[in-house]
Order: sequence, then structure tokens, then C-alpha cells
Amino acid sequence: MMNFDEFINIANASFGNISSSIASTGGYPEPLKNAAQSEPPVGCSGGICSDQKAPSGGYPEPLKNAAQSEPPVGCDVSEFQKDQYKKLEAGYREWNSKINVISRMDIDSLYDHHVLHSLAIAEYLKEERSETYSLMQTSSLKVLDLGSGGGFPGIPLAILFPSAHFTLCDSIGKKTLVAKEIAKLAGLANVDVVNARAETLKGPFDIIVTRAVAPLCDMWPWVKGKYSKSLLCLKGGAIEDEISDLISRYHIPKQLINIWPISIWLKDEYYDGKYVVEIGRQD
Repeated sequence: MMNFDEFINIANASFGNISSSIASTGGYPEPLKNAAQSEPPVGCSGGICSDQKAPSGGYPEPLKNAAQSEPPVGCDVSEFQKDQYKKLEAGYREWNSKINVISRMDIDSLYDHHVLHSLAIAEYLKEERSETYSLMQTSSLKVLDLGSGGGFPGIPLAILFPSAHFTLCDSIGKKTLVAKEIAKLAGLANVDVVNARAETLKGPFDIIVTRAVAPLCDMWPWVKGKYSKSLLCLKGGAIEDEISDLISRYHIPKQLINIWPISIWLKDEYYDGKYVVEIGRQD
């Protein structure tokens, strides 16, 4: 089970420099002045940042080699973004007691099993698709979260990338109600939530993201032709079999498919056998 400060340390190391110390008495401490930076870093519109230094002991596991030499800027939004992530815990605890969108056995692992899992898509883009990652930071890309349930991976990604616009779609009305309320609680102006079946959405979108929605062969007819850049799926299990079936049935070129183990980023056994699967646009 990961607490909020531990989550912030990991997010700092990967996506920017967020202050991790939330005062035990409540509220955020006064930001450190004159942060030790030789020049103002760039790219804040899509990252989480702060002018506080990293903890003196450095960033803990489970990340390796994640610290950025140039964390993003724009400290006027960093406290707001931290607060957005902080609000997720209370929001999901309250709503999950009414409508089950997260296993009640797993709600204590919200940050490590759900929020970080969602942000694995961002880490993949940063490491493997830097141009798309930059566009997510600075441009109004349109992102569809297909089968979003209660808001994963869309809501954590929408906090990280406030310049992008996210449409969260699910066919179950109770789940979209939760996603709407959590987005409202977090103050996400870049999120729309729709109660609809995937195949009814016309698009086009720049990127489609999913988390444990359906086998790839079942999903493909819903998304084919509806994205201009990438389909990014959080998957687990026998992914090679799913991909072989997809290639065989729909004749998708193998070179359009990339499999990225999340355990490269998060050194936690929970992520063993979990992947980001990218399927590029097929002309």
C-alpha cells in the first residue's frame, strides 16, 4: 500500500518536481524560494512541477534512473495538480462505498495499483514516443478513454496533461456517474464523460487509451479508423496470444505494435506481467 507522499515522490521523479511534504497539520508548506536551477526548465503545461527541491534522501524505489535533468516549470499549477491527485483518494473512497468501481479489497492501493498504473501510459510516451509526449504537454490533443469505468486511466492522465482534452466513455451509467463526480471534485476542465457504447463514438481522436477493457480482437472493430496517432492499452496476462490473434484476424502489420513492460518503470511485483501495448495508426 502506497501513501500519497510516496506517490508524489514517484511522480516527481518521472514527470517533474512536485513537493511531496504535506504538512501533518493539514495544507501545503510554503514553497521554497529560489530553487536551485541554473535556468528555468520548460514544458510545464503538461507536467507536474514545483519549485521545491527533491527530498534530501533522494527519490525512493520503485523507480530507477527516473530523475529528469530538466523538470517542467509553471509552479502556479503545481500545487493545484498535487491537490487534484490528493482529492482522488477521498473521492474514490466515498463513491466506491456507493458504487463499486474499484475492488473494495484494493481501495487502499489506489495510488500504486490504479493511479500509477494509469500513468504508465505517460511514462511509455515519455520514454518511447517523445514527440507525442511533448504534444500531450503543449497541444490540445483529443484523447478517448474507452471503457473508462470510474475514470481510469483517463482521470490521472487528464491531471498530468491539462492541455489535452479527454473524453471518458463507458456503457455503464453508474460508472460514468462516478467518473463525472470525481472529475468535478478534481476540477478537471479538460474532461468530458459520456455514457455510450464504444462502437457508437464517431471520433476522430488523436489517441485512444484503455485499461483492461476487452481482448484486442474484440476491441479492434470499435477503434479502427478512429485515431490518428496511437491506441494505447494497459494489458496483462498472455498478451502475445492476443496480439497473434489480432494480427491473424485483422492483418495488422506487426511493426505497428509495440509491447512495453511496466516493470521497466515500476519495480513492484504487482507490475510483473503488465504492459503498455501500442498499436499505431493503420493507413
